[in-house]
Formats: sequence, C-alpha cells, structure tokens
Amino acid sequence: MSHSHSAKDSTNTWVDRARYQTFMRRFSFPLLLISLVSGVLILKTWPDNWTANYSQAPIGYTSETIFHEARVTQLETFSCVGYDGLPPSGTGEFGQSTCAHATAKLTSEGTTGGFASFDVEPKILGFGLKVNDSITLTEFPDESGNSLFLFQDFNRQQPLAWFIGCFVLIVLLIGRIQGLRALLGLTFGGGLALLYVVPTLALGQNIIVILSLTVPLMTIVMLYLGHGYTLKSIGAIIGTLFGALIALGGALIAVSQLRLTGFASEDDALLMAIASEAKLSNLLVASIVIAGLGALNDVTVTQSSAVWELGDQLKTHGSRWVFTKAMRIGRDHVASSIYTITFAYVGSALVTLMLIMLSKTSMSFVINSEVVVQEIALICVGLGALMLSMPITTALSVWLAQACTKQEDFPQSLIDNHSK
Repeated sequence: MSHSHSAKDSTNTWVDRARYQTFMRRFSFPLLLISLVSGVLILKTWPDNWTANYSQAPIGYTSETIFHEARVTQLETFSCVGYDGLPPSGTGEFGQSTCAHATAKLTSEGTTGGFASFDVEPKILGFGLKVNDSITLTEFPDESGNSLFLFQDFNRQQPLAWFIGCFVLIVLLIGRIQGLRALLGLTFGGGLALLYVVPTLALGQNIIVILSLTVPLMTIVMLYLGHGYTLKSIGAIIGTLFGALIALGGALIAVSQLRLTGFASEDDALLMAIASEAKLSNLLVASIVIAGLGALNDVTVTQSSAVWELGDQLKTHGSRWVFTKAMRIGRDHVASSIYTITFAYVGSALVTLMLIMLSKTSMSFVINSEVVVQEIALICVGLGALMLSMPITTALSVWLAQACTKQEDFPQSLIDNHSK
C-alpha cells in the first residue's frame, strides 16, 4: 500500500519526488509512532470479560427468560379491547379491536420441531403479522411452572442482511478498490468504538485517556485505508486530529458550563441502574467527539485534495492564492455540512422532540430541557470544530505542497518571498 499510493501525488509534474519522499518520511514516522503507542496501550488496557460484574440476564428480562426464533404457522383472530385498553374519548365505552391466537414452530437450535402458542395484540397485527412470518419469542415459567410464550419481535435478520448486502454492493460497484478500503476502515473504526470505547466508558475509565488513544488510531487507519498513503492523506489526518482536539475541548466546556448531567431519557436512568460506574457526562463527551469525526474526515480530505489539485498553480500564483482558492471550495462544502449535521442530529432526536412539544410547556422550558440542550451542544461543538479544522488543514496542505514543488518552477520573486 505504501509506495504505490504515495506515487499518486509524487508523480504530478510539479512535484519534486525527492523532496516529496523526504516529507513523507518526516511525517510518517511520528504518525506511525502514535499508532503503535496507541495500539499497544489499547491492547494493555483491553477490557476482557468486562460484563462479568453485571447481570447476565438480558436487560428488562429475568435470568430464566429464554429467547427463541420461530415461524408463524397459524393465526386465529378474535375481538378484544382496543389498542390502549381505554374507552374512546367521550363515549364511556371500551373500544373493540382485533387480536389473535397464534401458533409458531420453533426454529432455534436445540428446539427445532417444537411449537409455541401465544396471543398477539392489535398493534402487532397492525404491522402485518401473517402466517410464515419469521419472529422471535420469549419463554419464561408462569406461576405454576409451565412455559409461557410471548411475542418478542419480528425477526429482521434476513431483510437486514439484504440491506447491508445492497449497501456493500453499491459501494464496491461505484467506489471499487477505494470503496473496499473505505469499508475496511469503517469496520476497523466501528469495531474499535464498539469493542473498546463502549466497555471502557461503562467501566468509568478516564474519558480523555480513552479518546486520546482511540481517536488518533481510528483517524490514521481509516484515512490511510480510505485515501492511500500520501502527503494529501497526512495533511487530512493532522487536520482531523486538530479538529478532534477542538471538539474534545469544546465538549468538556459544554458539559461543564451547561451543567449537562447526561440524564436526558429513561434509557440513561436504566443505564445508570445497570452500570453504576459509567459516567453519563463522559458518554456525552464521547458522543460529541465521535459523532463529529466523520464530518471532520470529510472536510479535511476535501481541503487537502483541493490544495493538491491546485498545486500546479503554486509556481505562478504562490501559496496565498492557492490557500484562498481552496478556502472558497471549503466554504461551499462547510455550508452543506452545516445542514447535513444539523438535520442529522434533529432527525435522530425527532421522537423525543415531538414528545416535548406535545407536553404543552412553554418554549423557554422546552429549550432549557437537557435533551434539547444536548442536541444544541452537539451541533455547536461539532460545527465549531469543523469550521476551525478547515483553515488548519488548508494551510498545512498548502505548506506541504509548496515544500514539495520543484524549485526551478518558481519565479525568483516567489522563492525570495517564501524564504523570508
């Protein structure tokens, strides 16, 4: 990967190959060192068997609960009390709806061939439950010790696999080798977040140490895999790390000054009841930094690429002109990123925001609620880091491109100005 990818930038006619390779070595060594140190420390602090101290029962269930996969074989409908069990407003009578007695064949390993009977409530029938549907059931003993089965959920594994498969196929067809590298980088970054960041946060470890180890390693590996081993990638990596550092500082300040506790929903309270060592404020800080990492990568790669595309103009117009042109490109990109990030956060919290709006409280109380303030803090800190990383990345990329430009291509006046 190393030499073939680095050749993409170094073979430009305006690039001095010897100087390019010199700067590659100068910047590659510290980035490699950071990666190795981070990797070693992550392995040394890897949270093995971290769930041993927690209840082994699934959340919301007893230890006697058994989960089954099954396929519906029979449905017999019957009239039952309405969806919410309450009379329609003003009628004084309970509404009627349609429920069903269901029979399903168990398909889980070790239970194949068995059958389970259970009742299905109206809202499940309303979602289209029918014979031959694949579902999941819960089994637990009733008061007399007999097995009682309840509908748990639709089994979505097969359609989900199709969705993921279509996504991967589209990425590979359009992105080809670079798309494959991007998927590998995404797998690495997502795996590190899921297998290391989440457990260490649950154990209450220092948030600054966790992010200082994981964010640089994720950034370096993902950008090298996705965009190749080039000075262009190095500029984007350094710009992203500066942006992540700004996001971390902004998140810590936001949590402190806005007095964000992290208790914004019932899930937060449930988490504290299960994992008392976890600090919800740390989870909020981590979510701000990690959520902004993808947007930071997007902007920094764009800025670095723009500079290297304009690199042949350095010999005639100089570094200031290239910086200005690249910043114009960046401003257009950042404008669209603002909309993307803002609506992504709003969309993810739409249900919660709807509940708050329906509570008929005043707008001042709505805005002051922690769930709303958290979203505003996420947007402000993320976009602030994004904006500040843009000129940093652009300036660094211009400096790298100019340092690698063939000196004979420069007018003497530009060489003199650069040396001052």
